[in-house]
Amino acid sequence: MKQLSILSTKFYAFLGTNYFFYASLGFFLIGVLWMLLASLYPMAFDEEFHLGLIQIYSTSLIPYGIETNSNMAQYGAATADPSYLFHYLLSWPYRILVTMQLPIEVVIIVLRLISLGFIIGSLFIYRLFLEEAGASRRVSNLTLAVFMFIPTFAMLAAQINYDSLLLLIVAICCLLTIRMTKHVKQYKQFPAKETWLLALFVLIGLPVKNAFLPLAVGFFLWTIALVLFTRYKLSQPFSRLLHRFYAGTKALSKNAKITLSIFGMLGIFFSAHYVTNFISYGTPFPRCDDVFSKQACTAYGPWNRNQQLAQNLDSNFQPKSIPLYITRDWLPGMAQRLTFAVAGKSNSFQTKQPFLLVLNGYIIFSVIGALFLGYQLLVNRKISMLLLLTVLLTTLYCGILIYQLYGSYLKTGVPVAINGRYLLPLLPLAGAVLIQAFSLSFRRVPTYIKSITAITILLFFSVIGAGWATYIISAEAHWFWPGLAQSTHQILQPLLDTLTIQLKN
Repeated sequence: MKQLSILSTKFYAFLGTNYFFYASLGFFLIGVLWMLLASLYPMAFDEEFHLGLIQIYSTSLIPYGIETNSNMAQYGAATADPSYLFHYLLSWPYRILVTMQLPIEVVIIVLRLISLGFIIGSLFIYRLFLEEAGASRRVSNLTLAVFMFIPTFAMLAAQINYDSLLLLIVAICCLLTIRMTKHVKQYKQFPAKETWLLALFVLIGLPVKNAFLPLAVGFFLWTIALVLFTRYKLSQPFSRLLHRFYAGTKALSKNAKITLSIFGMLGIFFSAHYVTNFISYGTPFPRCDDVFSKQACTAYGPWNRNQQLAQNLDSNFQPKSIPLYITRDWLPGMAQRLTFAVAGKSNSFQTKQPFLLVLNGYIIFSVIGALFLGYQLLVNRKISMLLLLTVLLTTLYCGILIYQLYGSYLKTGVPVAINGRYLLPLLPLAGAVLIQAFSLSFRRVPTYIKSITAITILLFFSVIGAGWATYIISAEAHWFWPGLAQSTHQILQPLLDTLTIQLKN
């Protein structure tokens, strides 16, 4: 018993170290890098769509004024899509790689590596944010370890996709929001550097993906709430806040002012796509048929699918209510598509159902965490900054997402476009809230029980084939490049199948 106590104490200490985080990240990257190198192009999650837009933007020095043609309709609104910054940025390394006359396979792998770089950066920033938001090092480490076990996250990390840059921008904005909040509470004034940086990264986030818009609104509302909090709770008149903020801005170094000005102008320049779209098409979010003919838009899969479903919609169709849609379609669909495996377009998006232990493991983990969160709220009656920010961003983001998807359901009669990866930017926040509630509830429990609990969680997700193991075990040989990739898969698949325990649908 004494030996167990010593070992558990050591592991509990290890859980809160950088070594644990790097070990978790290393384990994650081992599988993701193999997937990145081995997986046939295009992978699912629209990799062909993203590379196609990168190629289009590589033809121009600036992202405006690119001449369109009907062939571009296979990429939706193409250059009229305001979610373009990822494609424009990656068009520059693409230009260099093409100039070097490298094989397209090499170009794809390099672009995948750049996209993975955004993912890695986001994990470091999320960790810093969670700790500054009040989560312990152990909670943040365990949260990100569990996050990296999500199968869809592993698939996303291995391919060219703008969600990778979105994750990084969201993480940075969350970190800056917490730093700004802590400074206001401590010094009763807004920090000039963090506030300007937050405004800058919100501007940069808008042209990355229009799904960032509700999050941008969330950060804006949080800032307004901070102003009101400072005005009424900390008794600081608005004029004094403004004066101190101006003085803080003036006190910034010359280099800081120049840098903020340059990137601020770039942020406005890139975000202006919403304005130019409104001028050209009467909407900031033009559809494919706003830019091209309907005949040309049949080449764009999502548009064509929705059109055909809408045309075949039964005149007697009775849609489900929103609560029923959420409970029967949206929530189960999101859970399934966070834990499944899917091939790319070359293999007709062949889909493999989640392993039941992985799917149910995350559901059980979430339910237990929610129960502990409810218990903590009842007992302590204290709402942390992390919980407040999570609730605000999740409510706005999921509310808009459900509104859009339910609208598509009413038009098509089918619950389309329910993709689990849409939730990834907010899952580190939600996971940390649940794990922190669990940790607080176990505060007076002996260390060895806490250690055993943490080990059990990690081993559970390890041995049931979660993370990149889901993809490798579920995949078939034709999901990978011929030759070495398929040969190594023939070795890895039975090995992982033997080392893990899965219950398959």
